Order: sequence, then structure tokens, then C-alpha cells
Amino acid sequence: MPQEAGPEPAPAGRPHLSTARRAGLVVVGLLAVALSVTCTVQIVLAVWFPAQGVPGASCRNGVLSLVAAVQRARDQAAAESPQGERAALGVFRRALDPEWQTLPDVRLACEGDDPARRALRTVELLRYAEERAVRYEALGLSPLRQRALALQRELGQSAESAPSSFGTAEEP
Repeated sequence: MPQEAGPEPAPAGRPHLSTARRAGLVVVGLLAVALSVTCTVQIVLAVWFPAQGVPGASCRNGVLSLVAAVQRARDQAAAESPQGERAALGVFRRALDPEWQTLPDVRLACEGDDPARRALRTVELLRYAEERAVRYEALGLSPLRQRALALQRELGQSAESAPSSFGTAEEP
């Protein structure tokens, strides 16, 4: 019977090669397992045990800072009078930061304070109403102001001597 071919024995000069290969595979395997376990633990902690809000965050101070951010955003959107609805909304929304990034923390801080929670809800409604006003102004009011200024010039009045404030960002 012919002899069956089996694994070749390691060359006499390199008996440690298969041992080194095994050790390398074990090290790579352990690194992969460690990476997987670390990432899994971080994801589980972030999903099921989210970090609590900013320590010492005050509900009422947070609500007041949100109101100030809405006022600042409204003023910036009106002052810059950008071209188009998207640009106007972009200016408004960028001006809300960084205060509106803390909204979840402020909500958490206001959980036990009913009057402050109602105030927070009112401020949120104000924010969305102001955003709609910015959109409305960009879509409708701004072109009307431009036409009114053109009509003033046509009728012979300069914009500076006219009694109205069509072209200004300030509202009475």
C-alpha cells in the first residue's frame, strides 16, 4: 500500500515557526475580542444608561437662557435679512446655539418644578412661532417691503424722508 501524504514536518532549521504563528493568531484574536467587548460596553451604557444632565443645572436659569437665545436669534435673522427662506431659517437656527443644545438638560432639571415646566413649554412654543415668523417674513414680508420701497422712489420720496419704516429690520 502506498503511503498517504500527511502534513510535512517542520524543517529542521525552523521548529519555532508554527509556535510563533499560533502565538500571533492568539494575540490578534485577543485584540479583536477586547475591541468588540469595549465597543459593546460603551454602546450599552450610552443606550440604556444615558449620562445625566449637567450637574448643578438650574431649571429657571436654563429657561431664561433659552428665552434670551430666541430673542437673539430673532434679532439676527431680522438684521441680516438673508435671501430666501432657507437662508433666513439657517441664520435663525444657528443663532439659537449653544443654549438650545442644552434643552434636554433643562427639561430634566425642570421635572419637579411645575411652573418652570410650563414656562419651558411656553418658550418652546415661542421658538417655533418665531421660526414660523422668520419663514413668513422671508417668503412674504420681505418682497412686500422691497416693492413698497420701490413705490416710494417712484412717487418721488426718498427712503430717508419717508415716514414709514419699510426697509428697516426694527418693528414698532
